[in-house]
Amino acid sequence: MRAFGVLLCLVVEGCAARTSQISGSVRGHDKTPLTIAHVGLSSPVSVSAVGTDHRYRLTTDATGLIPLTFSGVGHEPERVLLLVPRKGVQAEVDVTLALPRYSAGPIKPAVIGSFNDFRNDISSIPMSPLPNGRFIAHIPQSKENAYQIVNVTEPDEGINSTHPGPPIAPPGAARYIRREDGRYAAVADTATIEFDPASLERSHSESSVTVRSENRETAEFASFAQTMRRELDAYKRQRLELKQHGASDDEVNAFVRQYDWNRFHGPIRAELRSDRSPLFKQAAMILYLSELGDVAEMSHSQLDHAIVQTALKEVPPSSPLWSAVPEAFPAITWANYHARIDGYADYFDQIVATHPDQKLREDILSYDLSVSYFAGDRERTARVYDRLTKDFPKSKSAAAARKLLAANRKVLPGRPVPRFRVAALGDDSTVYSNESLLGRVYLIDFWGVWCGPCLAEMPQLHKAYEMYKKRGFTILSLSCDPSPEKVEEFRRTRWPMPWLNGFLTNCYKNREQNDLVTSFEVVGFPSSVLIGRDGTVLESGPSLRGERLGETLARVFAAEKASRLKNARRS
Repeated sequence: MRAFGVLLCLVVEGCAARTSQISGSVRGHDKTPLTIAHVGLSSPVSVSAVGTDHRYRLTTDATGLIPLTFSGVGHEPERVLLLVPRKGVQAEVDVTLALPRYSAGPIKPAVIGSFNDFRNDISSIPMSPLPNGRFIAHIPQSKENAYQIVNVTEPDEGINSTHPGPPIAPPGAARYIRREDGRYAAVADTATIEFDPASLERSHSESSVTVRSENRETAEFASFAQTMRRELDAYKRQRLELKQHGASDDEVNAFVRQYDWNRFHGPIRAELRSDRSPLFKQAAMILYLSELGDVAEMSHSQLDHAIVQTALKEVPPSSPLWSAVPEAFPAITWANYHARIDGYADYFDQIVATHPDQKLREDILSYDLSVSYFAGDRERTARVYDRLTKDFPKSKSAAAARKLLAANRKVLPGRPVPRFRVAALGDDSTVYSNESLLGRVYLIDFWGVWCGPCLAEMPQLHKAYEMYKKRGFTILSLSCDPSPEKVEEFRRTRWPMPWLNGFLTNCYKNREQNDLVTSFEVVGFPSSVLIGRDGTVLESGPSLRGERLGETLARVFAAEKASRLKNARRS
């Protein structure tokens, strides 16, 4: 029996040696243990509760880049990419979480939860104010009555867009559950929810991550990742401060052009010249693509093509690294739109054919389709559309693509514009309609203050309007925003938009609730339709974006002039 026990011990120790051990601590913003905290491992999916001593322990058989999500009640989740070069690695990851940043001004809280699948849209339930400063709402009974509060945190202001701030689980609940995104929901005992804003703990402390490991590359990749994140945070902070202090779009664009992008390129170039392992270099390139790609899309900062081409040569199309950081490959797609990257097309075909992650393949196809459509590349758009709808026929991406590109669409050149009536922004007594605009060439522009690509169109819209307004051209901009006041503030402080403006009600939180969005088959923002004087559609889609808008209008008005001259000669 004793010999058998020794043999069993050896087998168990051998098994343990084949798994990697990840342990460490999770603390609150003030460095104290949290009452409820978890660490989530993405692949394979595993969640470990953090003990009362703020410690946790995880094991994994996975190698490569391991995404970890650290979360605690009342705090913002923290995502860490851990490099595990081989099985059996031991790593210590200590994390201090930060508090959410709460709105400083008046708030209009609402409740989302299991009763509406946690959707922050028109189905959220507004909370009513009480005389004591608290808020109250009554929610429908559901299986678990889990809920979150929205509209109390600062908006997430990205590089070009502003989105609603993240939801919170209010303090003082008897029970909390952790959701897949690492955030918590409170569980109510009754259908009556009360919320006291004064109970929220406020602090501007920052999160911190410390990684230690006996594996040199695990620890050094963590240091590299933190360097890249600091650079990203510094860039965002400077750019957003410019915007918040009233800088014009030209001034912001000048800042982007003059920014020292070698602050991103330099660290990755140094790693590629080093004696690091191939896995380390591949992971570093994937991280570089993700971080710099985060700022590249609308600010048009360029990825270093030499680094991109190295990634396409050295990272296999089937590599799980692409799944660990799914934002990385779309960054290449966008860079390829601005300037063709050698090898992109072949690599794209390989990754959508061979990568084992079906969701990743779907997302890559969907993003490439949107970029090809925007670029006006009809041949590639048709090819990627066919592949997406064939490989993922029941997906949401395929459904959106069919709505945008299917042959039976209603909003097509030569067809009558859908009937519409919309009140003028700030003047309900004035109504714009397909009938009132007969006799004019006009552009219907679906847009939003929150939409980065929409704002990028503003210079060309203003240029086109000034050039052709005396020839009977106008624009009808229809805003999908939280309130008309947001649009009016934008027009006062950013772009005047001296044409026709309307506001789309019941659009911002759930676009499908708005009849015009549905009848015009709007899939994304911005979305534009050019209407002729007789009320028929002249153009839609990418021919109305950027500089192509001016080219399209020049062609339309040249054709009108030629037609008038021809008719004059006949008479």
